[in-house]
Amino acid sequence: MSPTESEKYSRQEGLVHQPRVEKLRIGLKGTNPLLEEQLILISKHLGVKEFPVTNDMDMEIVIDSNKKNEKKSLYINMKETGFNLSTEFNTAEISKTLALLAPGLSTLAAAMAWQEILKRQNCIRSIPIMKKYATVQFRVNTQFTNISEDDLAGVQAFHGDQRLALFSEPCNDGTGHVRLTARLDLESPALSEILKSVDLKIDESCVVEEPYSFEFTIPHVEKLPEGNLVVAGVGGLGTWSLYTLFRGVLNAGGAGQGLNVTIFDPDESIEIHNLNRQVLYNETHVDRPKADCAAEILASNLPDLNVGFGVQALGLPELDYLLTHVESEIKSDEDDVDLLEELELTENNSLSTDEVKNILKEADLILCGVDNLNARGVLSGISSHLKIPFINAGAENFSGQFDVLQESGCMACRYGADSVRDKRITSCQEDGDVPVASIVTTTAIFGALEGLSALTALSEMSVLNQWPTQAIWGGRSNRLQSLQPPHFMQGNDHVEHILQALGDLNSNLVKVDMNTPLQSDNRNGAVKKESKHQ
Repeated sequence: MSPTESEKYSRQEGLVHQPRVEKLRIGLKGTNPLLEEQLILISKHLGVKEFPVTNDMDMEIVIDSNKKNEKKSLYINMKETGFNLSTEFNTAEISKTLALLAPGLSTLAAAMAWQEILKRQNCIRSIPIMKKYATVQFRVNTQFTNISEDDLAGVQAFHGDQRLALFSEPCNDGTGHVRLTARLDLESPALSEILKSVDLKIDESCVVEEPYSFEFTIPHVEKLPEGNLVVAGVGGLGTWSLYTLFRGVLNAGGAGQGLNVTIFDPDESIEIHNLNRQVLYNETHVDRPKADCAAEILASNLPDLNVGFGVQALGLPELDYLLTHVESEIKSDEDDVDLLEELELTENNSLSTDEVKNILKEADLILCGVDNLNARGVLSGISSHLKIPFINAGAENFSGQFDVLQESGCMACRYGADSVRDKRITSCQEDGDVPVASIVTTTAIFGALEGLSALTALSEMSVLNQWPTQAIWGGRSNRLQSLQPPHFMQGNDHVEHILQALGDLNSNLVKVDMNTPLQSDNRNGAVKKESKHQ
């Protein structure tokens, strides 16, 4: 595997034994073009070297069959609005999947099928590894020198000209020695090879292969989607949700007529390691902004779609603006500046404040794919203020949750006030505050759920009420479960819930009329909105 290919799969190596994944030999029997396409796509994102194979199989995936297979098999039977997945042959109903839903349901079925294969072929690590570090330790003795403990605080470690992070602690063995630990640079190819050669092992001989069966259905919708969708975040979840949306529209014979999508994401550079799970992007998009690329891809696939983007975050400044400003009274005072500085945000964005407010005023739905709870909470506050649904998902490792929030709830209601104050970035990026491993099966499952629910809402908004308000998935059981979510806050004023959760920082925010007229400011990335979808 080339260095570039190795980097592509680096974020999943803490979850799976990558050499085993690459050598999987999985066959395929039966015909369903959309499902076959998704099975092949997921296999490539996992790094499987060859799929499907015709001999020396570990397992065989059997599609839409009414006959028992002689080989060790995983059966997938597609239905009108769902699918059945099982390791045991059964006589489950087989029917043609609705065109609008077929791509998303095929993605879900393919991702869960590959997850079951990873389980049964012993590819999943018993102990997930979030990060590997290589360090050099110096044991120093300062007893017979003129160096004090304060002097040690000023010691620096270098690898060539590069300064390394250095930590100190006493040895606590009666010697008086001090241990200095320097963390080495992970960008070194030689170091990367050493790290790959060192691994954790545990006895896995007691793995039991129990029969597996899972059935999934969603509400029936056929009408092509219309209206105004705002997407916050186009990483793993956001790309799979948009992929589900545009593939569904295409499969149902649409070209995006009457549909407006605006994409927000502050990431200015797609990286190689994003490509194993962020389905919209390929090598040609590396080093380009995510929002720009995602909008470009949607426009190229749906020629009648009205699409815009902003290379920027969507969050607290927008909520602040919606709640506290009227067009005739817009001003920049010290409180506004302090708020932005405290959150380390800037106003140098692709879309102006007025443009963003106009887009939000016309929105029918906000779809969330951001990587921290604070941003999700603020976005749910914006949705509550606008009185539109908020579709949220979070995915990490082999687990995730999915939420549909309408008038009956917000992120503070569902996850508590502390979650809304949590600004830590949970990310597979190196700069994430909480490091996590990431894999395509998880992001595809929850991105497809978000995309399918968005298609439902923009097709027939009332049918969204038939979706579960919360669902969770764990990769070791490989089952989606609908839950009755908790309710942590009192009352039904969900904007107030978010403001209370955010605390004193926003104690001066008040609500104003959203119908205040705004002036147009057509900057790069702006999009003109049609009337609201009913």
